[in-house]
Amino acid sequence: MDLLRSRPERPLDSDCCGQGCDPCVLDIYAEEMKIWEEECRQILAGEKSGKTSSLQEEKESGPVLSATEYRNFTIESVEKETHDSYRFRFKLPTGATLGLKTGQHVVIRGDVGEETITRQYTPVSDVGEKSFFELLIKIYETGRMSQYVKTWTVGTMVQIRGPCGTFEYRPNKYRRLYMLAVGTGIAPMAQIIQTVLNNEDDETMVTLLYGCRTYQDILLKSELDDWSRYWNFTCTYYLSQETDNKGKSGYRYGDKICNSRITCDLVHSVISDPQDNFLVLICGTRSFEQDMLGCMKTLDVTEQKYHKF
Repeated sequence: MDLLRSRPERPLDSDCCGQGCDPCVLDIYAEEMKIWEEECRQILAGEKSGKTSSLQEEKESGPVLSATEYRNFTIESVEKETHDSYRFRFKLPTGATLGLKTGQHVVIRGDVGEETITRQYTPVSDVGEKSFFELLIKIYETGRMSQYVKTWTVGTMVQIRGPCGTFEYRPNKYRRLYMLAVGTGIAPMAQIIQTVLNNEDDETMVTLLYGCRTYQDILLKSELDDWSRYWNFTCTYYLSQETDNKGKSGYRYGDKICNSRITCDLVHSVISDPQDNFLVLICGTRSFEQDMLGCMKTLDVTEQKYHKF
């Protein structure tokens, strides 16, 4: 039947990095299969039309998000962040929040050709923000989800479910947070940074090491500039494809910039005492995450003291 959505795309075995992600892509696929089977059952039984639930209808009787059912969220603005990244603002009912805990994310579903694909994204807006939330998404020329995201404009309705993820931040649990991120790996870090800085009683020190190709590729730059004014937040940018002089005149005064990648030796110089009360947060490309996890072992940082998104 035309009303039946195509079976969810099954991840390749190689898509699982084997690093204990929570949730793993295979866990997400298992959830997607259960949702798809239930949707098919409801449509065939005449209990459902085949259309995704309306957010406005569901808000009257339940929470904004559902972990087991996709709901439509409408895009109200689109802003270009860098040459290949965009910020999408989604509308929420007036006064409502998305309902995420700090460190959680959502799953987006889209149709590309005859395939149904899903991807996980962490909102970069504050978890307590009311009436809207924002996603920062990088467009890859050959990415399948990117082909779908490219079609998004103001007014587009996007199917989203959640919340997902079991990481939960608690104020003052750690003396310091070390954040190791590259590219769009800044998204979950941004969520946590805002939670820390918006709480006057939270004295956690936050140290962000953020890797990008060039200065122009830095995401959330205006927010990072604002956050850098707080006493308990510091950020250093590591630019892997920029020479010492290229674009230097355009740097913001006071920015801490290194023309290198984030290496284990560098991390070692920052985390001087493995016995200190800290948590390391890691997010980025698969190769970067593998390098950083290897670095944790080299530095004798126990699994309880680091988390990979």
